Amino acid sequence: MKEYYTTGEVARVLNISAQTVKNYCDQGKIEADKSKLTHFRRVPRESLVQFMIANNLDLSLLGEDEKPTIMVVDDEELVRKFIRKVLERRKSFRVFEAQNGREGLDIMEKNPVDLLVLDLMMPVMDGPSMLAKVRERWPSLPVLIITAYADSQLMDQALEHGPFTLLRKPFDTPEMLVRTIQQLLGKVDNAAGATLTE
Repeated sequence: MKEYYTTGEVARVLNISAQTVKNYCDQGKIEADKSKLTHFRRVPRESLVQFMIANNLDLSLLGEDEKPTIMVVDDEELVRKFIRKVLERRKSFRVFEAQNGREGLDIMEKNPVDLLVLDLMMPVMDGPSMLAKVRERWPSLPVLIITAYADSQLMDQALEHGPFTLLRKPFDTPEMLVRTIQQLLGKVDNAAGATLTE
């Protein structure tokens, strides 16, 4: 997966002129690093993805190879970044992030995902509310709930919209998280369906 794109590459992905990309960069619509020596712009992948999501563009235009896509929905930025880092380090997953259920659903409407990693306690739209919507729209999507509040009213609400797998925060090891995700995706033996993992 590319970490940076040139303005020409961004232009090809978005099907617009390189000058339009430069204008977007100058206007701050697309964040880019600009070399002081050459004046060339490098667009970080994350900036391009954010621009595409904000403008309802299909992320498959990036032409990345077919890796399982994981949607991580958690209001804690550190948790989202940790999960992204753990998964992308293995170069076998594509990861989207959202800070609440509403934002996560918006991303999922535009981009198919293979697995949802979902926190329970979040502002705007909590985990159980998002899970209810996910089950209406994508009833067979594997869901991994991550929470420090496994014995809560929110968990009781989530159970109404199962099945899902539970992994308590904080995680014992990054490998536990990866193995659980691999099991849910059927990438290893003993794939989980509706199990509780502690």
